[in-house]
Amino acid sequence: MADTKISALTAVAASAGANEFAVNEAGTSKKASLTQVTNYLQTIGMPRVFQLVNNHVISSTTATEVTGLGPVTLEPLTTHVFTYYIIGDSGTASVGLGLGINFTGVTNKQVWTRRSVCTSATAANGTIDDASGNVHTVWDGYAERTFFTTAPPVNTGGVASINQNVLIILEGVIRVASPGGNLQLWHSSETAASTAVKSNSSLVIIRTA
Repeated sequence: MADTKISALTAVAASAGANEFAVNEAGTSKKASLTQVTNYLQTIGMPRVFQLVNNHVISSTTATEVTGLGPVTLEPLTTHVFTYYIIGDSGTASVGLGLGINFTGVTNKQVWTRRSVCTSATAANGTIDDASGNVHTVWDGYAERTFFTTAPPVNTGGVASINQNVLIILEGVIRVASPGGNLQLWHSSETAASTAVKSNSSLVIIRTA
């Protein structure tokens, strides 16, 4: 096929991972896919992002994995920072969410925290605030260095208003040993009452080393 200027080529309808580009590797002409380029950029700090499509609803103290926000494969001998932006709710004011981080491989170090705005004006008490413009609040926090699956800590209190969106942030650092494994989020209810990790909750994870 005769050479054609790139500017003269037909534009793709939408970029896709299988799209290919011409590259020069040590003087040899080769091709690379958009997926290959993306995978490389993620190894040097480009965020990986995930969004939950469907609500993860549970009415049990036994947690299940929130599969829409993972599992995320982490390579051996790498370090990552991660943040889960959880849109949660509870159908009962006194019932909180159990949220836990798990990793299926081997780690050298891990630590993660949970934070949310609580209704207290002076001290954290765990009740999650959802009031618009409420400035009489403080951050309520929880620190953890243990992984959890079916029995995560009930690390939030109830909610100020039932069946309303509240923000819960989980953030942490993990140093993966060998072998690598999968990062997971698990969710339970404090009781048999319904709680939810809602759609459009998201995860941002960045490899830092």
